Amino acid sequence: AEAVAFSLGKTVKLVNAAEVLSKWVGESGKNIDSIFEEAQNNDSVLVFDECEGLFGSRGGESSKHDNVNIGLLLYHLENFQGIVVLCTNCKDQIDDAFFRRFSFQLEFKIPDAALRKTLWRKMIPESCPLAKDVDLEYLARMYEIPGAQIKTAVLHAATRAALRAR
Repeated sequence: AEAVAFSLGKTVKLVNAAEVLSKWVGESGKNIDSIFEEAQNNDSVLVFDECEGLFGSRGGESSKHDNVNIGLLLYHLENFQGIVVLCTNCKDQIDDAFFRRFSFQLEFKIPDAALRKTLWRKMIPESCPLAKDVDLEYLARMYEIPGAQIKTAVLHAATRAALRAR
């Protein structure tokens, strides 16, 4: 989503489902309206991370208000003039009605060991000192993790190293 926004010269509007949903009747709908309005006014790429919290299936334990919110989201997706990106690792929890509104669905699989090694190398700057016992080949072979977790591990290690250096 960031790469798409950057290539188009747009900003990213990241939406946290917890900030949208409210226990007060009608407030969630107002929050949804304002999110789409703000994204439209700012010409932003709208990103719903962990979207299953907002775009979940209707029926079952869903309340009437949850169904109204899903209808409102469907309406906005249909009429929004910009780009909306939904991210999830729980695709089966998303209401089927949303899939008819998606132009593209991309699945990012766990990279193989060779690609993981490349990701480790690319995420660690060449100017960054590495301890002698850091073996990127070993990390790539032993840990079948996605690129996002590799990035998180690199950032976590860099933060710990920076704090230790003080």
